[in-house]
Amino acid sequence: MRYNAEYLSIKELSKKENWTDLYVDIKSIKNGDVFFECEHNENFKLIALTNSVKLKDGWYCIVLNRRNEKVTLFYSNDTDFQTPNLFYEPQNHSYSEKNELVYCIL
Repeated sequence: MRYNAEYLSIKELSKKENWTDLYVDIKSIKNGDVFFECEHNENFKLIALTNSVKLKDGWYCIVLNRRNEKVTLFYSNDTDFQTPNLFYEPQNHSYSEKNELVYCIL
């Protein structure tokens, strides 16, 4: 088990049939939205502190992570793919000490 992590049972989430229904486009983020950055087999819970804002060179949004750190997400107009990988529900699962399938939220 990971220190200071939150664990969610797979059964606790709605889990739509298609993961694209859970995808968050950085352009649509609103202040107060809760979502997850899912990278490298991790799920990082984020809370939007601002609406996403369009700049000359891309989009950005300020978020708060579980460590109460403010982080700026940025998507460049020059990028051919959406980064970071943002979802309304965690995407990466692991196993608890009881060998149950769970989502570890950092």
